[in-house]
Amino acid sequence: MSAPYYPGKSAPRMRRVLLILLPLLALIRVYDYCLDGRQVYDLVAGLGLALMFVGTLLEGQGETAAGQARCLRISRTALWAGFVAFALSFALRFGLFG
Repeated sequence: MSAPYYPGKSAPRMRRVLLILLPLLALIRVYDYCLDGRQVYDLVAGLGLALMFVGTLLEGQGETAAGQARCLRISRTALWAGFVAFALSFALRFGLFG
């Protein structure tokens, strides 16, 4: 039985797409890091995508109401940290820090 849908939680179909797409994108960035000159921004982007994957994976987990609230808080934190790391990788890539 799947977890109930409520506002603020991603739709089940979109969640499935993200659970497939995010690890693939993270692996591509890590592969690019290993084979293309070991640029730090590739590794930061891979880390950001991995954090977004963990956040998507944790969304809606937990057996009790308190456990669901805690997992939702952790998943949102991981999603935002992943988004910030991914944005930071673009800033590093295009030299916005000097």
